[in-house]
Amino acid sequence: MPIIKQTESTFLPVPAGTHVSRCYSMVSIGTQKSLNPQYTPKFQVILFFEIPGETITVGGETRPMVISEWLNCYFGSATKPSKTRTLIESWRGRPFSEQELAGFNIANVVGAPCLLNVMHEVKAGKSREKIASITPLPKGMVCPPQFHKSVVYEIEQGRDAVFQALPPWVQKKIEACEEWNHTPAADEPATVAEDNSGDSEIPF
Repeated sequence: MPIIKQTESTFLPVPAGTHVSRCYSMVSIGTQKSLNPQYTPKFQVILFFEIPGETITVGGETRPMVISEWLNCYFGSATKPSKTRTLIESWRGRPFSEQELAGFNIANVVGAPCLLNVMHEVKAGKSREKIASITPLPKGMVCPPQFHKSVVYEIEQGRDAVFQALPPWVQKKIEACEEWNHTPAADEPATVAEDNSGDSEIPF
């Protein structure tokens, strides 16, 4: 159940610009400490997107390039919404209802198409790719069929077959989470439970 096969030495960034894309994987990495000590630990997930219009050849196989986005499972407040809420609401094309804010299953985005706006920024002398925004596909635009197998991983699954197939850097991140190290989280993450949207036109 592969996700990413590139190593740092062969990694190629997704070109900057707008790309038709599809989310194919949601990996929970548990409660992670921030590099900034003033921020409390947050429960996080990584979303992986494939970009059919940009390809890379790995081991003789041509496949879509991929890009990932790290998100806190936290919606923020009514007056100060979090990055996670802003991105997903933009992707959905409508805001969350109060009922949805009480519990949203972020794994529901797996398989959903979108438009990604990718930009490059320079940090510590290195150019890095970044997802600036996620929006729905315009009416009439179609995303090609999904190439990668859909993957959903929750930390409660432990070191199962799905975990073993994750890239080593993702496994290492999961192994550092507070849940696996029996350290109580500094705060409780926002509930990520069930999607009650009931709107069949929106896949999540």
